[in-house]
Amino acid sequence: MPSESVQITFSTDWSSGARMKTIEDSLGIWKEKHPNIAVDVRYGGTVEAKLIADMAAGTQSDVVLYTAPGISALRDQFVDLMPLIRRDKFDMRSFTPVHPALLYQGGQFGMPFQENMYSWYVNRTLFQKVGMATPTEQWTWNDVADAARKLTKPGEQQWGLEIVPPMSRVIFTELLLSNGGDVIDKDLKRTTLNTPEASEAGRWLADRLLRDRSVVTADERKTVVTSGLSNAFQTGRVGMLHVNIGWVGNLEGSIGFTQFEWDVMPTPRAPRTNKEVNIVTDQPHALTKNGRRSAAQTDAAWALIAFLSGPDVMGMVAEQRTAYPAHRKVLNGDRYLRKPPSSMPLVPKLIDNGRFEPTFKGSDDWYATLWKRLDEIWAGTTGVDDGLRAAQAEGDAKLAVLPSR
Repeated sequence: MPSESVQITFSTDWSSGARMKTIEDSLGIWKEKHPNIAVDVRYGGTVEAKLIADMAAGTQSDVVLYTAPGISALRDQFVDLMPLIRRDKFDMRSFTPVHPALLYQGGQFGMPFQENMYSWYVNRTLFQKVGMATPTEQWTWNDVADAARKLTKPGEQQWGLEIVPPMSRVIFTELLLSNGGDVIDKDLKRTTLNTPEASEAGRWLADRLLRDRSVVTADERKTVVTSGLSNAFQTGRVGMLHVNIGWVGNLEGSIGFTQFEWDVMPTPRAPRTNKEVNIVTDQPHALTKNGRRSAAQTDAAWALIAFLSGPDVMGMVAEQRTAYPAHRKVLNGDRYLRKPPSSMPLVPKLIDNGRFEPTFKGSDDWYATLWKRLDEIWAGTTGVDDGLRAAQAEGDAKLAVLPSR
């Protein structure tokens, strides 16, 4: 830690509401602990787009909140933090898993901060209203499908499922992974969608969207969502919602706990494997390269990154619950797992069973190729197996021209 006075810059998109307050309160604590290190915060909602332009101009911030895949794609522009982690004897086991995209040849190019996980929610009140048992940890996709059909009554503006766009892509990936399949092989050389596992996952989702019509549509959502809300689940008219775990905080802030009883729902298991998977995401803090930065500024920037991942700041994240705390002690503490909702203690288990989506150089283009074809399935313009075959063929063609992985 530098003893002289230094100034560093920090870019973040936590620039409004409770998240901005978290940053402001965090930097208040920082200033008390490190009065000699001034932090110039650059708030903005387009940090990622701006960073590339700033790098080209040589005006990038020292510390940036960026996506793990984005850091991986621009790895040469970021500092390997592993020497600093080792120097300061940081125990990475104190944190939730680091995104594999941040790890390269023994190095680590970011520290966990904005962690999230796709998850399910249940409207217990609606289940009880129709006399149905609420989901348990033994539920499979089939149980969800049956419940969704029984709950759906379009004439009464009531639906079994809500999948917030573009969550159909995430649900498909989770279903596929839990079913024993994957989107790409382990060597990242071949798309793996023309498989029985993928067909079962794709058909389950297509049947909910197109056959049962138990998923509220965008047009139906507009008829019930009022000002200040963004999904139909918030109105109490939907039985099950698939979105991210940060919606614990969003639901608490928007509708509270008195309008109806909602809860975190156990992730449904694949009938083929009896396993469940939740996709986990990571938006870490990283240290940019800058030849004009002094050694003291580098130490100060690293200290800020470590502080933002530590228990003080993660405690504030635990309070707002719009992401999950990256620090394990906080994640498993009462501050985050407080009730309601009653099933919060389930969340750490879901996180530990979570999976990161594969990322590699050019993966954004590859995914876009897949989703274009898969979206045709969900829209009903192509069949499940035809769409999966087309996605695999076009995905493999894209992989063939991407840089070596």
